[in-house]
Amino acid sequence: MFTDGLLFGFKRLTIEDYPLVQKYYEMADLQESNHNIINLFMWNKIYPVWFREGDGWLILVGYHKGEWFLYMPLCSCGCVIEAIRTGEELFASKGLPYVLSCYTKEVMEKVLAIDPSFHVEAIRAGYDYIYEFEKLATFSGKKLQKKRNHINSFMSEYAGRYEYKRMGLEDIEDCLKFLEEWKECEEDTFLQQECQGASFVLKHFQELPYIGAVVRIDGVVKGFTIGSRLNHDTVQINVEKADKEIRGLYPFLTREYLVREWSDQGIKWVDREDDMGKENIRKAKESLQPAYLVEKYRIFK
Repeated sequence: MFTDGLLFGFKRLTIEDYPLVQKYYEMADLQESNHNIINLFMWNKIYPVWFREGDGWLILVGYHKGEWFLYMPLCSCGCVIEAIRTGEELFASKGLPYVLSCYTKEVMEKVLAIDPSFHVEAIRAGYDYIYEFEKLATFSGKKLQKKRNHINSFMSEYAGRYEYKRMGLEDIEDCLKFLEEWKECEEDTFLQQECQGASFVLKHFQELPYIGAVVRIDGVVKGFTIGSRLNHDTVQINVEKADKEIRGLYPFLTREYLVREWSDQGIKWVDREDDMGKENIRKAKESLQPAYLVEKYRIFK
């Protein structure tokens, strides 16, 4: 792996860089879950990132399993080509194959317009599931009747015992404890890594721009969620963990979080990220009736 010195002109991402990177995320206004400030820090240990600021643009270089790649440029539409060419010069100077990853169809087509010799492959396991805000905030419609039934069951069985609240600093320690207990029940390596990232985000509650929520039963944390604004009209659910043995808790948490925390924020869409290629996660996301999927591509020579 390159050292920061060899990756000339780039800086390894740290929590102190959040304000600068967030400024460019807001400028780019992308609807793709990997291009989200909370996601970036959650996975920074597994997918380390370096960045470089140019004249009106910022590019992120990632590294994973022996491969370097360039994320979509963070800039206004007019600077995309310049930023992509800068990335290509960097990779060429290091003798590396030029790889672009997590690109939406729209930006992928811009890359091919610059250079049609690129190869393209779809990253199906990484497609984002996008939902209509109003549908998830109400679980309206016949296809979501079972979700409403589960919520009603939860509210009836735990009436007077459950409490929903916006996450505060006073909740972090209990959420970390719950997350550790949840992690111990999971053998999947990827989910273990996700929990490590979620722990980092919780520990930096005061530094990072997210809104969390907690559900307690008899005073004990049984579920929490973390979400953040992805672009001008989309909220991204970065973390959602709950006790799977409690019927209806997951959909209750989903609904209450959206209604109470995002109803007045101009949100039209909810990005619940990808399914990681896992059939059980795919079925769970499909059961919520997505409006559409955001396709993602790996582009290379």
